Amino acid sequence: MAAKLDDYVIQRRLAPALFGDVLLCQHKLDWQPCRQRALYHQLNRVGGHSNVLKLREEIEFDGYLYLVSDFCTRGELYELVSSATDGKLKSSVTQKYMRQIASGVQFLHHNGFAHRDLSLENVLVTDDDQCQVCDFGLATSTAKFSQETVGKLFYMAPEVLAGVQYNATKADVWSLGVMLFIMLIGAPPVETASSLDARFRLIMNKGVRKLIDRWGLTDDLPVAAIDLLSDMLEVDPEQRISMGESRSRSLQSRTRLVPSTSTRPESDGVERSGCRLLFHKIHRFFSRRHNKRVMAVNHDSGSSKRAYTKRLARGA
Repeated sequence: MAAKLDDYVIQRRLAPALFGDVLLCQHKLDWQPCRQRALYHQLNRVGGHSNVLKLREEIEFDGYLYLVSDFCTRGELYELVSSATDGKLKSSVTQKYMRQIASGVQFLHHNGFAHRDLSLENVLVTDDDQCQVCDFGLATSTAKFSQETVGKLFYMAPEVLAGVQYNATKADVWSLGVMLFIMLIGAPPVETASSLDARFRLIMNKGVRKLIDRWGLTDDLPVAAIDLLSDMLEVDPEQRISMGESRSRSLQSRTRLVPSTSTRPESDGVERSGCRLLFHKIHRFFSRRHNKRVMAVNHDSGSSKRAYTKRLARGA
């Protein structure tokens, strides 16, 4: 039997998104919570992995495409990180989440897709603490190089921002490296991965290890974690490690024998606090902006409200 929108009762709107809204619904038969999202275009099915959000069904109704998936009760990974002490997670928790996310993305890569929009906002966490990679609106085939500048600015790889042809799987590794950096340190490494950014220039010339040292955090992180960040946030995509290697690496290592001696200038554009504040400010700005774009439409056939943002042409 074809899936019908009337099989679901919409309870509330959970969050805005670029091409639609996330709604909390319940199926009338099993009353199990799920997520329902109206999107701009057809989503290719990439299910079959414990760390990739499972698509339950697709419903076309009145010019809209609805994608129904499981409801992850703990919400976005971004919210978990931003609400944690100092805006960062314990290394043991970070290790677990990192491997789960990398496993899910590696599954996508093995099935011929690159995500191209990896971020803390696009990972959901279940009640049993499992990460689910979601939101495949910018996914692309790995059979050819990409050239579109897509994704979220803080997470974009330098080659994506440069507007040149790039390997989208390697761009995914950079984005996951930014996510790992935020989970461990509480702030993104750069505002933009371009020469206009002082932090990126430091990474480009001396590596991410130097940025961590300038922030006075070398002694706070395991050597293995800094090594992994350095390999994932390698500016040259040819030298950047694969998603599979990112998944297999450990964040834990022996305590360093010799403490670092960081020399941090008072003001040279590479401070951590400014980058962290801007990161959360921009997140809040876009959340408010999308909130204003939502329309609540009352249907004559019932009392429920259905939230829409983008109208789809039939057959799109």
